[in-house]
Amino acid sequence: MKTYRLNLTLCLLFFILLFTSQDALSAKTNESIDELFSKGNELFDQGEYEKAVSYYDKVLKIDPNDIDALFWKGVALSNLGKYKDALSSFDKVLKIDPNDTDTLNEKGAVFLDQGKYKDAHSYFDKALKIDPKHINALFNKGLVLDKEGKYEEAISYFDKVLKIDPDDIDALNAKKLTLEKLGKK
Repeated sequence: MKTYRLNLTLCLLFFILLFTSQDALSAKTNESIDELFSKGNELFDQGEYEKAVSYYDKVLKIDPNDIDALFWKGVALSNLGKYKDALSSFDKVLKIDPNDTDTLNEKGAVFLDQGKYKDAHSYFDKALKIDPKHINALFNKGLVLDKEGKYEEAISYFDKVLKIDPDDIDALNAKKLTLEKLGKK
């Protein structure tokens, strides 16, 4: 009988230690993910996109499905002109969350930057179908229409942005430039 109790006690002690150490490891991992992600964001904000990507990659080694790290890695890669890699990162986000409007918008922006207007429209429209007031998708939709010479339509999208945020400098400037293309001021 004593042996049974001793073994049971040892087993319970083993499991307590095992779960306690796993919780501590999990907390440490989450803390390091947060620290790595924050450092990546800090570098991103400083325009150090290559270095930011390296920190997002460190997060992704710990958690390959970290949507925030995947998203910001994609934005950083896009800012570096590494469009294929940016699209790959955005595709990973959309595989996890197909309705992520920010990612749909950023994917559209990559296509806009590449002059692939049909694809850009597709992603801006997907984002706007989910969130009709997504200010960045509205603005980018206006930009792609402007690039295509569809000035009146472009202005209507800039106006939608301005209805949401009347002080949006980018929309005000884009509308002004588009009006000038139409010969209006």
